Amino acid sequence: MSGDELFSARFAEQLKARGTLDFWAELNTPSSTDLQRARGDQFDELQKNLSLTLATASHSDSSGMTKWKHEMVELGSQPISKNSGTVGFQVMSNLMRWGNYDNSFLNEYGNELIKTEKERTDNGRHGTWNTPAPMDPTLNRTGSDSGMDPMTGFMKALSSSPDAATEFFNDTFLTKDEDHDFKEDDEKKGRRELSNFDYLFEERDWPKDYTNKGEDSISGRNSMALALEAATTGHPAGEIPATGLPAHTASQAKLMESLTASISEDPERLTGHGYMSDSIGQIASEYLPDINRATTDASDENKSVPKLFPIAGHAAKLEHTDVTRLLVSLGQNPEGYSAVEVGQKSYMANLLHYHLNPEIAADQKYPHSTEDTVKEITRRSGEVGGTLAIGRQEAVLGEAKEDDDNFEHAVNQKKGITSGVIGTGVGIGTSFVASPVVGAAVGGAAGTVSGAVLEQLFKDTEPEKVKEAGKTVGELWEDSAERNTELARIAADGAGRTHKSPDVGKFEEWTREGTRNGFNDASTAGQRMADDLETDIPT
Repeated sequence: MSGDELFSARFAEQLKARGTLDFWAELNTPSSTDLQRARGDQFDELQKNLSLTLATASHSDSSGMTKWKHEMVELGSQPISKNSGTVGFQVMSNLMRWGNYDNSFLNEYGNELIKTEKERTDNGRHGTWNTPAPMDPTLNRTGSDSGMDPMTGFMKALSSSPDAATEFFNDTFLTKDEDHDFKEDDEKKGRRELSNFDYLFEERDWPKDYTNKGEDSISGRNSMALALEAATTGHPAGEIPATGLPAHTASQAKLMESLTASISEDPERLTGHGYMSDSIGQIASEYLPDINRATTDASDENKSVPKLFPIAGHAAKLEHTDVTRLLVSLGQNPEGYSAVEVGQKSYMANLLHYHLNPEIAADQKYPHSTEDTVKEITRRSGEVGGTLAIGRQEAVLGEAKEDDDNFEHAVNQKKGITSGVIGTGVGIGTSFVASPVVGAAVGGAAGTVSGAVLEQLFKDTEPEKVKEAGKTVGELWEDSAERNTELARIAADGAGRTHKSPDVGKFEEWTREGTRNGFNDASTAGQRMADDLETDIPT
């Protein structure tokens, strides 16, 4: 019944906002350890169903639900009982981990949550929410965390509601500032303006939390990464972008700019919490046209590069330095690496098909020769691949000593689920046309076509596990360059043969030159822009 809006609204209205909080808190306050153990496996499903029901109810515009939502926000900062240290936000956020809540409610709730948190914690400087005491309610029954940090459940809610997430992260507030220059005007004197993104990603002291097994919990920051994935991409976190997904909005692009610049400024914000890399990697993979543009260093007046890397919606204006540092950071994690590596190769293949297709009007394509087009596409792809390779080398040969097999496994997993629709990568609505050369049937399902293409692209080009302890950076770099060169050749050859290009016999040389130049660009950029992130950058 959680999907029935009328039923859900009536349920919530009868329970009322205060009753909702009391119900969940009292139900989960154990009177003995035995009772706590007995209930442990019974309430996780109830928590999920209650969350789904309330999410559905939140979309009702009835007077009862309007009152419920208003009161729930008001009760958020208040203790749930006279002598309790637990407040309404801590209870309600645990009933927001599932379902798609109403956007306006989420933003009103979230901004009041931020305000309350900063008031309770002296502007975020002295910890956050109280840790659970023995007789406190067990607010989260999933086991991933205690549920005492209300930001975790709220971030989970945003991860399912992309529009609300975008608006929330871009919202700003004024905060006291003892460490930065004050604003000069009277209204802002002694304070500075922060976005919710700035606060949560850069400044918040995320509290230490534990799973139901007593292990350190990563749920808080990881939920934030999921919410950022939804906010920047426009689809719920964890989903593969659909064919008809709208182009990026100005607000989504702005948030991507903030995220990229923030990681560039302090890569530890990502590398220190590697579990966020799958979400950040997915975000980057959906901004590959913007990333490829940034590597060209083209001025705003340049009219050719936007045609080489077309973008239907709003482009994120990214700095080359920031992109390099982001990719090196993502390259150090198998999930982050695979998301961008597989995405970039798919994007390169689709882009070559687009520019080599004679049916695409000339004024919509790169206004240069076929040779220049192939070389420039593979060069930019080579730089992305080379920059990721720098990060991967650091993970394998640096202090982390990551097993190289983990990267290959992640790539194999990712290539099987990557979408084959050009609109998710190239930025326009043209469907990908597969090449018979790579064994895909023209007219097949987009996902199937892409799977066949990617399988061929990565076949027999995956590097072996680094077995010798003495394997050098130079050898790993050469392996990556050769693999990328072969991938570019296969992609260009497939596109050329599909569209009967008279120059297909020259593609091997052009892609070799383009990819090698791209790897040289990656090495140069790494030395100039990210030398502090690596123990040894290849030259």
